Amino acid sequence: MLSRLNHFKSFTNVATHRSLPQFQREFTRKSNYINRAAHCNANQYSNRVLFINIGRRYSTSSEDTKKDLRICVFDVSDRIQFHEGQLIQNLFQLNDKDPSLPKISADVFAIKYDHWPIADSDVSLLLVDEYLNQNKDRFLSNQLVDRLIPEERLPSVDSIMEYIEHNYDGIAISGSDDSCMNDSLPYLKILLPLIRKCVTNKDFPLFGICFGAQAIIRALKGDSGVSTMHQQGKEHEYGFLKYKIIKKNQFLDGISDTFVSTAYHGDCFLLDEEEKLVVSETWDNQAYQIPDRKCFGVQFHPEFPKEFGLKIFEDLLQTNKEARVVRDASGPDDEPGVLMAKNFIKIILDN
Repeated sequence: MLSRLNHFKSFTNVATHRSLPQFQREFTRKSNYINRAAHCNANQYSNRVLFINIGRRYSTSSEDTKKDLRICVFDVSDRIQFHEGQLIQNLFQLNDKDPSLPKISADVFAIKYDHWPIADSDVSLLLVDEYLNQNKDRFLSNQLVDRLIPEERLPSVDSIMEYIEHNYDGIAISGSDDSCMNDSLPYLKILLPLIRKCVTNKDFPLFGICFGAQAIIRALKGDSGVSTMHQQGKEHEYGFLKYKIIKKNQFLDGISDTFVSTAYHGDCFLLDEEEKLVVSETWDNQAYQIPDRKCFGVQFHPEFPKEFGLKIFEDLLQTNKEARVVRDASGPDDEPGVLMAKNFIKIILDN
């Protein structure tokens, strides 16, 4: 497990160190009820987190819809060393850059830890992070953290989809140290069918980054759509790489034909020639749009700030002496990520 975020807390959503009882008192005062999905109490905190409902209700009136556009962020990072959800939230902070856009907000759900959007509830990420901090040593020693919610009490794909449709306008799926080909990961039993429902049944706007893009392809194409770089005869891609757009579309509008972004992956998705939008010198499958769908994926990390990438690669080289890190002298450009987020929002608004 890589140690990647010790000096970059400003980019993360670091959990407070208050005790669970204090959390429980504070959130219960604000709650209408305790989320029934948890079925646990403070005495069980040593092996299970208490999920508290803070009584959040979303208006679905046409007036509110005009004023506020909402993105549901599925954070698949470990949330101990690496909080990708926060980076994606930052990517969608577009109102200062373009005042003509409606108000945009992004809510993060730590689906790796059974933190799913469900009807009439808003689970506190502070409690998830407090639980993970309490179990940090176990997690870093590769001992599995206990399930936060028993599998039989997890929400159904249909209930999650219904909630998202009523409360959000699009979904972004983060990167992860996990592999989307690892069927032992419990959350994949929900994520993969949810992606299929979003794309094939609903055409619900979807934006996948790295792991997220791989998961989309696996959900739609099956096992033949994903692989590892080594299985394809390639080295893992680490570093600031130069990318080239070979096919323009609305998602890539305004982005320079060549740009530099951050690569950090050993798994990959496989595309047909007509699906490829972006290539690099070492790998051709870097970005795609699912034909006739509002579904996009990129293999690189447009959400990573330059300083964040530098720290990641510094830690990588300390833990993996054989890793080859490519560093384009110019470093990554923030503009492509901002434009992708902005274009994704415009695609949502246009439909």
